[in-house]
Amino acid sequence: MATAVVAAVAAPTAYPPSACDCAWAAPPTACDGGDDGSICWRECCISRRAPRAHLITDGGERGNRSEALLRRLGFDVRLVRPIAAARDTLDARLLSQRRTQQAILATIAPSPARTFEYIFEDDVALHRTVPEASLMPLVRAAEAHALTSSAPLLYLGSCKTYETAGSTAQLVVDGANAGLAKCAVLCTHAVGVRTSEAASLVAAVRTALGARWSVAMDQNLFRWTRKQPPERWPSCVGGAKQVPAPKCCRGLFYQDRKAFASTIKVS
Repeated sequence: MATAVVAAVAAPTAYPPSACDCAWAAPPTACDGGDDGSICWRECCISRRAPRAHLITDGGERGNRSEALLRRLGFDVRLVRPIAAARDTLDARLLSQRRTQQAILATIAPSPARTFEYIFEDDVALHRTVPEASLMPLVRAAEAHALTSSAPLLYLGSCKTYETAGSTAQLVVDGANAGLAKCAVLCTHAVGVRTSEAASLVAAVRTALGARWSVAMDQNLFRWTRKQPPERWPSCVGGAKQVPAPKCCRGLFYQDRKAFASTIKVS
């Protein structure tokens, strides 16, 4: 009886993600086909791909400084000129800001490579307790935590109106730490939105609020959050335990009022 001979097939050599050559992932649409299960897709399309930051700015010193900061921290920055206010009043300025944010949300498409994109205002500064080298690992850890729930928003900074649902966790990455909580907050100077919900978010909020829909986007998001079940509340990095640098804000980013005045308030 003949004996079948089966040739031994060598197992593929395992290699660390750091060995991946990610040049192929440079084009904006390179990762749009989805996760193919390989080590290098996750490394090149998620771990090394810079999160997108939409920076609302008219330019000038404040815009240049904020852009430089965000690029230095590892964001892929897109500059967005604000929609002009029809009049020089508080409501008109708030409406301008809301319309600009709505326009940005309409451009964000679902992406397997970017589960969150971010909207920044041009007066942001990094919290003094957060080393620049630790910022992006903290953001990645916060994103991963946020994806364990159905929350559509991730706040990297917030203001003094701050309500939490449930307990506060702690993120510890590269020697830096920050709190993480389910939150209802004001301010939109540093907020992430889940790409799978960005296009439908405004309609969902407006429908839920009805007559309480406001010219101020942060008021709308705050009121809408309080109507949601706890699993839909946004995640806030910084949490209720963090002592903020300026007295107004919590989070990884705050609004630097010492350097730049508010563009919303009317003198």
